[in-house]
Amino acid sequence: MYNKVIIMIVLVVAISINGCANTAINPTNAIIKQPTYYANEGYSLREAGADWIMVSIIPLAYSQLQISVKSRDDIKKPTCTYSSTAHLNPKTGDYEANEKGQNITFIFSDNQLEINSTDTNLLHYFCSGGATLKGTYQQVN
Repeated sequence: MYNKVIIMIVLVVAISINGCANTAINPTNAIIKQPTYYANEGYSLREAGADWIMVSIIPLAYSQLQISVKSRDDIKKPTCTYSSTAHLNPKTGDYEANEKGQNITFIFSDNQLEINSTDTNLLHYFCSGGATLKGTYQQVN
């Protein structure tokens, strides 16, 4: 009887550990608890007339983010515009939005956001003049 109890405990612990190994940790959940903003390198030169792109991230729920992209529009038409809801990919811990049958990936780390896609042409679709959403953006206040 004692051996059966020990075997059952070992099995329960092994199954629990295996279940935890298949669960992705979502680092974004720890980073984004309130609206957060990211900008490309042109943002710091905006007073000098440089073009820039701003990405607004608004948490909707544990597994969803509202992502909006805008660019300078005070002296010319905006270079890039984009708005979508991104969903958590539990396998990677990144967020993804599906556009035109392709995924756009939003990868958060420290004070940075990287926007990428397996179809890089898709990231040009939301911009004009050869610009793209693809790139690394720094968090701004």
